[in-house]
Amino acid sequence: MAKKKFKETKVGQWLSQKAPGILGTIGNVFPPAKILSSLIAGAPEISLADQLEFEKLLASTYEAELENHQKNTEGARGLYSTSKEMTNWVARRIMN
Repeated sequence: MAKKKFKETKVGQWLSQKAPGILGTIGNVFPPAKILSSLIAGAPEISLADQLEFEKLLASTYEAELENHQKNTEGARGLYSTSKEMTNWVARRIMN
């Protein structure tokens, strides 16, 4: 599964157009929707119409994108739990 960066999501693309300063602050972290809403509401460069548009975008797409990101993260954690013994063995061999 290819991992999608936050700025590549629909929400991230909207932020890069309307509020690039906020996107720069967040980086590639998938923040909770409530935090994103409060950041947009506090941004002076975002109009009320844009805030409403953003809330609709969050409601329609963000939950699915966040869920996909969490599944990718869980997959990586699961892979580590099965391969950590080999990783630890290699690390011990290198250090000794």
